[in-house]
Amino acid sequence: MMFVAYLLEQLSHRMIEALKSFREKGMRAGLTELARTGARIFYQRESYMILATALSECETMAKPVPGLVIHQIKSLEDIACLRSVADSADMARFHKLFNARSIGLVASERGQAVGYCWISQKVNPDVNRLQAAIQLRPGDAYVHDLFTTPTHRGKRIGKALASYQLQFMRERGYHRAIEGISKDNTPALKISEAIGYRPIGEINHTRILFWDRFK
Repeated sequence: MMFVAYLLEQLSHRMIEALKSFREKGMRAGLTELARTGARIFYQRESYMILATALSECETMAKPVPGLVIHQIKSLEDIACLRSVADSADMARFHKLFNARSIGLVASERGQAVGYCWISQKVNPDVNRLQAAIQLRPGDAYVHDLFTTPTHRGKRIGKALASYQLQFMRERGYHRAIEGISKDNTPALKISEAIGYRPIGEINHTRILFWDRFK
């Protein structure tokens, strides 16, 4: 029931964002976004590569990016810095992640957020449904939501953020990092493999309204 309530909340946020497109981007863009959101409400299908790396063996030092600062989200107020790079649905999800004791890391340039990522210390299917299909062992951490703004891609920010994330976990005693990445997300897969992640499996996820199937 908690997941159903969460999903309804997320869908309402997505619908509001779609309706905003009419005002900000015009009729055609608004209708396109509304149709995409409507389709997502009823049906979603995605294939994910599951990757892992032993934190004692992986490369955690990336070349420094001039002017880039990475810091941990330490309060709900800190999440506000992500408003410029996330929509209302993501912001609501970030609050739930933080309340569930997940760890958020933010990359900033000149005080402006340009990327972020999250670390979850336990399975939390009410916030991240894919995570419900991944079994974590003692010493594992699930990493997810690695994001860099489109205008800052190709500047090594994603790799720097992912490397910092690995170093952060290793310093706190974790042994293995696990992540699930869409098979269509080639840039994210390349970043992960470049810093030591290796495929350990694949999950196909199908959702029809509130029914989930993982294979």
